[in-house]
Amino acid sequence: MAYKDNENLGYEYNNAFDNEIILSKDYSHDPGEYNEISIYKGLGKTSEESSSDEESSSSDTASKIVAMSLTTSISMFVGIGTLVIGTIIGISTSLTYLSNQSHIGISSATCYFEGSNIDSNNLNIHLLDFKGNTLSTCKLQESSNDGYYVASFIDLTPNTTYFLEGVYSDGKILSLGNSSYFTTLEIPSYQVSIDKSNYNKQEQLYELTFNIDNYESNQNIEALLVCENDSTLNQSSVSNTGSFTFTLPNILSSYRLELYQENYLVGQASFSDYSNISLIEESLVVGISSFYAGFNSGDIVNQDLRCYVKEDNKDEKIYLDIAMDGEAYYAISDYVLSPNTSYTLYIVDDSRPTFIYYSYKFKTLEIPHYEIEIDDSQFDLENQSYLLTFKINNINNAIIDAYLTCYSDETLNSESIFIDNELIIRLINPYSTYRLDLVQEGFDVGSIEFSLFTPMSIVTNSIKITPYSFTANINLGSIPSDTNLYGYVHLKDDENATIEAILTINNTLLLFEAVDLQSDSDYVLKIIDNDRQTFVYYTYEFKTSVI
Repeated sequence: MAYKDNENLGYEYNNAFDNEIILSKDYSHDPGEYNEISIYKGLGKTSEESSSDEESSSSDTASKIVAMSLTTSISMFVGIGTLVIGTIIGISTSLTYLSNQSHIGISSATCYFEGSNIDSNNLNIHLLDFKGNTLSTCKLQESSNDGYYVASFIDLTPNTTYFLEGVYSDGKILSLGNSSYFTTLEIPSYQVSIDKSNYNKQEQLYELTFNIDNYESNQNIEALLVCENDSTLNQSSVSNTGSFTFTLPNILSSYRLELYQENYLVGQASFSDYSNISLIEESLVVGISSFYAGFNSGDIVNQDLRCYVKEDNKDEKIYLDIAMDGEAYYAISDYVLSPNTSYTLYIVDDSRPTFIYYSYKFKTLEIPHYEIEIDDSQFDLENQSYLLTFKINNINNAIIDAYLTCYSDETLNSESIFIDNELIIRLINPYSTYRLDLVQEGFDVGSIEFSLFTPMSIVTNSIKITPYSFTANINLGSIPSDTNLYGYVHLKDDENATIEAILTINNTLLLFEAVDLQSDSDYVLKIIDNDRQTFVYYTYEFKTSVI
């Protein structure tokens, strides 16, 4: 220790090497005489100095302790000369990311760290992207294992690399080691095979085991077994072995296995061992307010079934008639649906209404409006051919009711039904105005009024009215002059008070004369077919004059 006597007499040395201090121990103090070191406002002092500051400051033999900067370690304090007056104090702070022990998922990460002298209350772990942007912050938590810490992150992007950084509350950064990053997993796609070794319908064994063929890790996988016919029978299981076993709750259903890892769908498989009800496509007829269809029964032949339709987003059930004919079911509604409305038809087990054997979505038709076109190419008054063809655009081949109204004779009104684009009608008497009304499922879908003749008309300037008589000339129009006509008048408010008129036909002109009328009275003139007295060719109202 050459420097002991010659180099440090002015107490200018603050630190000493460990081996020098240890060697000087034998020469500086007797056993048990080592002073304690305390820290006071950044200065190192002996316990003696702490008790008498004023004396220490004036004494020539007092120890002069120089303050040291407090970093991660405090070295040695040296007293008078090179005598040791204290012991070594070491404070080492470290935190290392343990990539092998951390659990990294598809969209989550639980990161473990090993540390010493960590103030976890003031330390956050930042999650960074490759550009150094902070994406998320997590408070560092102490693990159940002493000396270990944990930070967890969620809502991460699959197959993405993230970086970790320790940041104190005051913004200072703490290194986490050289490999402080991780990469989330890709979304896997698992292939599933089905083990049917414990499945046998004849022996009533319905157990299936689903195995993930390309399972490579101990990731937790949730398996959901979906009962296609009844969601209340769904089952779920969680496994980290890649194998799942389920007992089917009802054999008259199809099943779908869905695999989820961290809420991502990562695999599917399906199983069915029965023939379900199926629609007979050619039988389907959807109308404005009706539904009719036939269904193949499949294996569902001994069950009590109910059939109903439900409007979308409504709870009301409209039950349909259902009947079986051989191996087919038929469902029929009776014009109870709403036009242009979406429905779902359900065929269910009457004893378990949640068990749906079959469902079918459909939409009723809008109320159509048919433009009616008349083809009168086969209509000929002279040759007494009274055939008319009415054409519409019935693209759905709907059943349409046609109502023909004869304005001249209601006894000639008629009804007919057609399902194509044409309706052919032969008029019994062409000398009238007619109206054709089309009705589909109780809804008016088209109407046309027509007449194919020139009607009778009164010659206005020929009218002569007295208190007791009425005379006028009437043009016959298209009415043949040899038609057996009959004319009369009756009081407007009493059809039974009739007076026969005198008719004289001169070529195309008809002279109408009625006498013995009441003065100042309202009358109705009528010209009818004498061979068919319900048929009225012409009607005219007048009032006799006052006496």
